[in-house]
Amino acid sequence: MPEIPPLDQFQKVLSVADSLFKGNQIQVRFGPTGRMRFIIDESHLKHAATLAGIEERTFREIFDSEVSPLLEAVIRGAVDQYIETSVRSHARALSAQQKEVRDALPSRIREEADLVKRFLVTPELRARYLVKVSSKHPRLRTSSWEVANKIELSTKEPWRQPYATISYETTMPESSAGALWFAFFPTEVPGRSEFCTFDCDEGDLDDLIQSLQDAKTALRKARKGDVT
Repeated sequence: MPEIPPLDQFQKVLSVADSLFKGNQIQVRFGPTGRMRFIIDESHLKHAATLAGIEERTFREIFDSEVSPLLEAVIRGAVDQYIETSVRSHARALSAQQKEVRDALPSRIREEADLVKRFLVTPELRARYLVKVSSKHPRLRTSSWEVANKIELSTKEPWRQPYATISYETTMPESSAGALWFAFFPTEVPGRSEFCTFDCDEGDLDDLIQSLQDAKTALRKARKGDVT
């Protein structure tokens, strides 16, 4: 169990995270059940951490162990469950002589949760989570691709034209999946997975890219209220 960071360090990490979120240097992806994954711009993180007077390693440790789980708990409306689980986990690592620290943990974590809510939680982030967890369709879990050449079976010579193989994995989580989430137990949630794998050439990829780009453009217009 990671040590509880000093509150001033937590606030410094939160301040850096806030600036990176606002600059789109931390991006959020939601998994099939709404679990959050963060894509952090390395160069901007180093610069922001230096300005805040903390090491990048310290930022990552506190962000991963404290800030991101709290952000997920706030988004899910599960702060009370998070506090209960966190206090129980920390309490096992604290000695009897640290009773005051143990007793102060719930209020300390709730204070941190309030700070996370104030600085990092936005209506857009909440809405993205709700869209993902309320979907009645299978949800994207992973995607992958590879490029290869086919071989002529009779001559064993490679064809001159390479091709791409695209693969998507989607999953439909079980209805009870939301109740299985705990901040310290990031296990896979049960559900039925399906795979879509196909070979395509460059023209097919152009069509696919254009279709996705059109969907992205329409989504942006809808967010701005340009589409009824």
